[in-house]
Amino acid sequence: MIDVRFFGQLTDRTGCNTVSLEDQLDTDHLIRQLNERFPALAGAKYMLAVDNKMIQANTILSDGCRVDLLPPFSGG
Repeated sequence: MIDVRFFGQLTDRTGCNTVSLEDQLDTDHLIRQLNERFPALAGAKYMLAVDNKMIQANTILSDGCRVDLLPPFSGG
């Protein structure tokens, strides 16, 4: 089971803060599944973190991983 957490405006697009999904091989597969489940998410810009580490490329997921979808950060 992979736990996915949504932050900021992404919670508005999904209507929830968290979701748990089974049988997720990697982050590319996970994103496809999330876009099917939450069509409003497909057009959103966000960054991914897997187990508290920011990623920029497809990453293998294992049971128990936590994936965070983070909206773009703005400087201040």
